[in-house]
Amino acid sequence: MCGDMGYHWNVYASYVFQMAYGIAFSVALGPLFDVYLFKLGEMGDGRGNTLVGAVESVSGLVALGLVLPVGWVVDRFDRVMLMRVAAVVGLASSVTGAFAIMNDSIPWWYVTMVINGLYNSLGNSVCYALFADSVPTEERTKATTTMAIINNVAQAAGPGLSLIAFMYIGDNWELSQLRLILGVGMLVFNPLACLTMLFFKPAPFQDAGGDGEDGDTDGGKFTKIKGAGWVPFLVAFSDLIMMIGAGMTIKYFNLYWKEDWHLAPSSVLMIAAVQPLSVAFFIRILEAPARYLGRAQAALLCSTFGILAMIVLAEVNVLWIALFAYFVRSGLANASYPYNKSIIFDFTPSTQRGKWNAVETLCGSVWSGSAFIGGWMADRYDYRTTFLITAGVYTVAAFLYSPLMGIVPAKMEDDEKSQGLLAALATPGRGKASIRTPNPRMISSPAHAMRFRAGSEL
Repeated sequence: MCGDMGYHWNVYASYVFQMAYGIAFSVALGPLFDVYLFKLGEMGDGRGNTLVGAVESVSGLVALGLVLPVGWVVDRFDRVMLMRVAAVVGLASSVTGAFAIMNDSIPWWYVTMVINGLYNSLGNSVCYALFADSVPTEERTKATTTMAIINNVAQAAGPGLSLIAFMYIGDNWELSQLRLILGVGMLVFNPLACLTMLFFKPAPFQDAGGDGEDGDTDGGKFTKIKGAGWVPFLVAFSDLIMMIGAGMTIKYFNLYWKEDWHLAPSSVLMIAAVQPLSVAFFIRILEAPARYLGRAQAALLCSTFGILAMIVLAEVNVLWIALFAYFVRSGLANASYPYNKSIIFDFTPSTQRGKWNAVETLCGSVWSGSAFIGGWMADRYDYRTTFLITAGVYTVAAFLYSPLMGIVPAKMEDDEKSQGLLAALATPGRGKASIRTPNPRMISSPAHAMRFRAGSEL
C-alpha cells in the first residue's frame, strides 16, 4: 500500500527496527564501550588504545568477509525467514556480550564482535532489501528521507539515554557504572531490537525487477562525456583512502575528550548525542554550495574544511574551539556522501551498479580494520599525532578526488538534483523518471546500512 493508503507494513517495521537497533548499538557498543575497553586494556598490558582498535576492528572485518555470502543469501532465500535468523543471531550476541561484561573478558568480547558482525550484516541487509521491495518508486524519496532522519535520531538517542542514566548512578568513569550501562544495552535494548525483527512480512515488489533487469533501464546520464569512465574509480578510490584515515581516528574521539580534556561521562555523551544532529544540519547547509558550485566542488570543499578542522583538533588547547572543529569536521565529512553517491549513479550504467555497490561495501568496511592502526599509534604517540596523520591521509584522498571538478558538470536541473541526492542514499537511480522498479541489491549492502545508521564513519 502507498500514497493515500499509507506505506506497506514493512516500511514501518523498518523504521521501528532501525530506531531500536540504532539505540541499542549506541548504548551497548557506542562511546562508553570505547572507554570500557580502554580501561580494560590499561588494567592489562597498559595498551588501552590498541585493545580498542583490535576489538572494534573485528566486527568490521567480519562484515567485510560476509559481503558476498550475505548478498548471495539475501537474493536467494526468503527474506522474512532470514530476518528471523538474524534476530536469533542478535540474541546470541546479547548473551555473549553480557557474559563478557560480567567477567570483563576480552576473549569473549572478540566472540561477541564476531557474532555482532554477522548480526549487523545480515539483519541490516535484509531490512534494507525488504524496505526497498516495499516502497513504490514514487514514494521512495520521501520514505528514504524519513529513514535517514530516524537513523540520526536513534544515533543521538542512545547517548542521550545513557546521559540520563549517569545523572542517577554518578557522573564518573568507574568500571561498575560502565558495566551497568553496557549491560542495559546488551540485555534490554538489543533484545528489543531483535524482537522488532519478527514483524516483517513478505514484500509486495520483490519480484518486480533487479539490478539492471527489466526495471532499471537507466544508463547513467553522463556516461558518454569525456573522462566519464574515470569518475567511479576516482570517487571509489578517494573514498577508500578517506576510510583508511577515518578508521585511524573515529573510534578514539571519545577517548580524546576523556583523556586529553578530562571530560566527565555526561559531557562526552552530550557530544556524542549532538554529533549525528550536526551531520543532518550540514547536509542541509551544503545544498546551496552544491547548487551554485557543483556537486564535486561542494564535496571537495567539505573535504578541505574537514582537513583543516582535523588539524585544529590536533593543535588547539581551547575546549570550545575543539568542539566547534569536531562538529564541523564530522558534519561536513559525512554531508558530502549523498553527493558522491549521486555522482556515481550518473556516471555508471545500470549494468555496473552492482559492482560499484560491492566496491562501496569494501570501502565502508575498511575503516573498521584500520582502527587497529590508529590504536597502536595512539598508544605509541598520542591522539593529536594520530589526528595529524589522518589529516595527511585525508589530503591524499582530496588530491585524488580533485580531477572530478573538471569532469562532473557543475550544473544540474534543480528537480533532478533534489530527487537524486535523496534517492542516492538508498536507490540505484537519480529520480522518479529513471527508476521503474525498486532495486534491492543497491539497498541491501551492509556498508549502506552502516552509513545510513551512524553517519560517523568519516
